[in-house]
Amino acid sequence: KSNQLKLEVRNLTDFQDIIGARIILLFPLDVDKVSEMVKNTFHVIREYNTRDMQKEDQFGYMSNHLIIEFPESWSAVPLISNFKGLHAEIQVRTLSQHLWAEASRTLQYKNELNVPAPLRRSIHRVSALLETVDFEFERVLSERDNYREKLTSDEMPDMELNADSLEIVLDRLLPNANKEISNEHYGELLNELFHFGINTPVKLESLIKEKKQDLLQMDKNAVEKKQS
Repeated sequence: KSNQLKLEVRNLTDFQDIIGARIILLFPLDVDKVSEMVKNTFHVIREYNTRDMQKEDQFGYMSNHLIIEFPESWSAVPLISNFKGLHAEIQVRTLSQHLWAEASRTLQYKNELNVPAPLRRSIHRVSALLETVDFEFERVLSERDNYREKLTSDEMPDMELNADSLEIVLDRLLPNANKEISNEHYGELLNELFHFGINTPVKLESLIKEKKQDLLQMDKNAVEKKQS
């Protein structure tokens, strides 16, 4: 048809997705953040989201696609200069979108026209449920952010300790340099604190203030021992 996109291939390098990467994220909010990081790092030739190609009453494969090449300044590096002008595709999607993509690929139901009429109602339900998962994750993150903003020192005393209030108390009272941002096991620590009756922010603050200097000295001694 005359209105269809025509692809003229003169060289293997004309294909934009021979080389690619797929980034799978838990939360929809992170899709935009990661896509922006990609755009700030590489030269983006083209970006499109398959969601934008669907009508409101349609379901289907969803993912953000970025066609990239190395920035011109990178070509000064000998190891990279040989890749100048080559394109690659980076796909950014949520875990729910990835589940749909893998299931639809296995079933060969990538779009509605491929689905037998008796199954379309069920497939629509699955697609809607997976979208709902993403929407609800966004809601959880938003409500969690609002909750954490309200966790002031005046509001904490009468509440039971939880993973969020535990992190906030520790951040306020302990050196930030000691924190492992991506590897703090608050759930495990919470269970240990409950076991010893430390179940409110007030009790935790009291314990930390009582033992803080001893703990910092132990850390200092351990570092000095390792360096000696």
